[in-house]
Amino acid sequence: MTPFARLIRAARTRRGISQLRLADQIGLEPRRGIGHVERGEQHIIARRYWPKLAEVLQVSEADLEQAARLSSVVAIDPVLSYPPWQYVATAARVLEIGGFAGEFVDDLHSVAEYMKGSDGQ
Repeated sequence: MTPFARLIRAARTRRGISQLRLADQIGLEPRRGIGHVERGEQHIIARRYWPKLAEVLQVSEADLEQAARLSSVVAIDPVLSYPPWQYVATAARVLEIGGFAGEFVDDLHSVAEYMKGSDGQ
């Protein structure tokens, strides 16, 4: 599952919204899109749906952008194209959006910040 799919599924599940209901709420064809993304048959949802998607799922468009960027990297080039700290920071954010909190998520944020500082980026 791509980072974009994880983000969508975690936020959708946290909000208690079905794939069909989410598709309907953002104006996407019900039998395409959400399920295809979550199953890995499609990497991301077209950007024109992002404002409504972010609103319905209560995530930021920046979170969607970061997850989409990382999903494209995973799909196209398995070699890390982004600094490793960005992957750790994204994992922490996806866990938060999924409703997870606590020491582990805080530690992930700390590790990402440490890596970012060491990386110089």
